Amino acid sequence: MYIEHLMQIGLSEKEASIYLMLLRIGPSPASIIAKRVGMKRVTAYSVLDTLCERGIVTYEQSKNGRRYIPHDPECLLYGIEKQFSEVKFKMKMAKTCVNKLQNIEGISAKLRQKMIFHHGESAVKSLLMEKICGSDILHAIFFSFGTKKKSLIQSFLKSFSEKYTNNLKLCVPSKYLKFAKQHFAMNECFGTEIVSPAYGDLLMQGNRMVFIFSVNDELRALQIDDELYAKFIQEIILYQYFKKRALQIK
Repeated sequence: MYIEHLMQIGLSEKEASIYLMLLRIGPSPASIIAKRVGMKRVTAYSVLDTLCERGIVTYEQSKNGRRYIPHDPECLLYGIEKQFSEVKFKMKMAKTCVNKLQNIEGISAKLRQKMIFHHGESAVKSLLMEKICGSDILHAIFFSFGTKKKSLIQSFLKSFSEKYTNNLKLCVPSKYLKFAKQHFAMNECFGTEIVSPAYGDLLMQGNRMVFIFSVNDELRALQIDDELYAKFIQEIILYQYFKKRALQIK
């Protein structure tokens, strides 16, 4: 139970195990700690170094080696408060930066003309139906933030593609095609075809490109009305999203 709680606030399972053991047995050398938690000594040293860097554990050096000492659990709260303060500062700086960038003559107006956001399921559905009319194919890129949010997109696509199965293609970077299929289980859920941008410019069709995603349980869509902007979004935003999760594929 304690390990799960520590993992929820940012410690790894190994870090949580060692810290809890130190709290129970008190200052100890790495060899004793490793034995008590059932961990290789080399691994224990590495984890202890990380805990020391994070200010959760310290050590005393003597001629017999190091004895590791756990800090009071209150240090965990201090660490989170520090992170929170750093995030608040970055948010403040980001808002200032964004405001200044938006005031640059010409930039803001061009972006607003070429990138349009649609909020909510009904708005997204209306956008897709509008784009799909009179066209054989609508190239759409789908992604979500967190595994809990993917069901929102899945349920929406399932209901939508039942009528427009032959007109919808899911586009993901080819390098992460296998992961995308596993992550969204598209083939099992519905008939939407999964393709990769190996076709290059064929997928970059200006206003035929739509990005659909979910944020805070709300379905959203980003309509790109320019070929270069569509390519930028695909290569930078979506590529980075899948890249972070590619390590899950073994």
